[in-house]
Amino acid sequence: MVRTSRRCPQRDGILHIPLRERYLDARQRRSLQVHLAYVDDLMIASKDPDSIIKILMEKYQFKLKGTGPTEFHLGCDFFRDEEGVLCYAPKKYIEKILENYRWIFGTWPKPATSPLTTGDHPELDTSELLNEDDQKAYQSLIGALQWVIQIGCFDI
Repeated sequence: MVRTSRRCPQRDGILHIPLRERYLDARQRRSLQVHLAYVDDLMIASKDPDSIIKILMEKYQFKLKGTGPTEFHLGCDFFRDEEGVLCYAPKKYIEKILENYRWIFGTWPKPATSPLTTGDHPELDTSELLNEDDQKAYQSLIGALQWVIQIGCFDI
């Protein structure tokens, strides 16, 4: 589903696509002007991004900063591989999660190939409940892990 941004009518050739939706137009092989927005972050993918930036700034009074090739956006690093293909991965965000883990627990997380040990048989958890500070730390780590899975598309 493609929707126009409220502030930018589709007649200007600018489409609004929610971040969670994937949109590919390889079959039609035409130049698209698409912007993906999440809250106040904007990314433009176009053969002529300067014309879109000009429309947004002059016609719609958007205040844009940091225009140019994308290197980092919403927790993802953008880079080109050895063949020049544009790629993205949440490398810096994962490094930040690991640093936070080390800061909270005083050690690095143990390497694992799976969430469960081979032959593990779950049993009733009789450990003590967490205090309020530990609950917040745990919830913060879980939220960060959920975000890295969402942006990294690890389900694909």
